[in-house]
Amino acid sequence: MANSQSAENRTVEPIVLENIVLYGMDGKPAVIYKRLELDGEVVHRRDGGEYLVKSQNKCETYFYTCNDGRRLPTLPEIYAIIERLHETRNPALKGIVNDLNTRELCTGTEIEYSKNRILHRGVVSVKCSIPTGGRNYWLDEAVKKKVRHPHKATKIQKDAVQALLMCKDVKNAVTVLHEASGKRPSLGTPWTESRRDIPSSEVWLYAGADSFIFDCNCCDDLNGTYIHFRGVRANFIPQLKH
Repeated sequence: MANSQSAENRTVEPIVLENIVLYGMDGKPAVIYKRLELDGEVVHRRDGGEYLVKSQNKCETYFYTCNDGRRLPTLPEIYAIIERLHETRNPALKGIVNDLNTRELCTGTEIEYSKNRILHRGVVSVKCSIPTGGRNYWLDEAVKKKVRHPHKATKIQKDAVQALLMCKDVKNAVTVLHEASGKRPSLGTPWTESRRDIPSSEVWLYAGADSFIFDCNCCDDLNGTYIHFRGVRANFIPQLKH
């Protein structure tokens, strides 16, 4: 087994952001990050909790999240990074979009359908119903209805977007994702019958031919052979209990 990869041997510098805020269902700050660091390139997970990266000479080396503090990034962390890079026109955003166009990225967000709860692992959990369907919902349609007289199904979709992204403004978040990726964001969820057999699912991200997909219909074993993601290291302060 190869030794852990040291930070100085990384092939691409990480993306480092400060003062990132995640918002709760009530619109108030729920988590404040003093520092949020995302790997500059995609890494891969293998059996036994090992993580594989390609070095510049194409040799395969390993590192461990338990040794250097990195973990799977949650969906709110990924969105917050995309939003900041989009706002500042940071060229690093292009690499993330390219990742989404070429592979499925696993997040550290898990949906517990049986408990109506979204777990952003290592950060916070949020109580929220997830819309059923076995199909993709367009997020721009889910958030465009007026809150004053919301259609019940649409409100569930809108609340789900807020719980998944923990953003300040869901309509703006959908616009940011559309502009950043060049594709229309959508949410994929399983049928009710499927949830009885598979009560929980990780959330995966990828870009299809014409859509940026939040796939909540996955049941992949995180200890299986190869998953793709960018590791994250975070220093945050919880503000509220959810």
